[in-house]
Amino acid sequence: MKLELCNIVKSFGNTRVLDDLSVTVPESGTLIITGASGVGKTTLVSIILGILKPDSGSVTPGSYRCSPVFQEDRLIENLSPADNIKIICPSLDRETIVSELSKVLPPDAADKPVSELSGGMKRRTAIVRACLHDSDILVMDEPLSGLDSKNRQNMLQYISVHRQNRILVITAHEDHYEDLFADAVVLPLDR
Repeated sequence: MKLELCNIVKSFGNTRVLDDLSVTVPESGTLIITGASGVGKTTLVSIILGILKPDSGSVTPGSYRCSPVFQEDRLIENLSPADNIKIICPSLDRETIVSELSKVLPPDAADKPVSELSGGMKRRTAIVRACLHDSDILVMDEPLSGLDSKNRQNMLQYISVHRQNRILVITAHEDHYEDLFADAVVLPLDR
């Protein structure tokens, strides 16, 4: 499956955020959407996820399963990271989930309430949750924000290994993902 965005237009009131945007991401390919804050990266991600409809244009195929990482972690604070993942990935056994979390979190973090974790640990949990979820496309809106350089590199490696053959859509203020995803389609947005 490839992902095609054809002539996407999206406005909010009198402000046109996306203007006749077209891009094709090949099967198992990567789309890196770059640009400053406010240029439409999250709007485009929301269209790909089906949360927003474009004013005109199309997204092909018309239906697919997405695993998102939003700018907010969207975790249930009173549950553990393992339980947050189990809700989204019910077919995975707890041992597998804890094993995956141990690759990116301290050993005791998998069973603590999310409310007791640092922002970086919450972010890493959200990324693992998306990677473990069965989907056609991974969609990650600034997934590495709030991570230090060591954890940023570790999570890029984790994403690269666990994306399998899925399309990856990732947003960033800068194009620092290009080194790991050398074959990526880069879409710079500006106004």
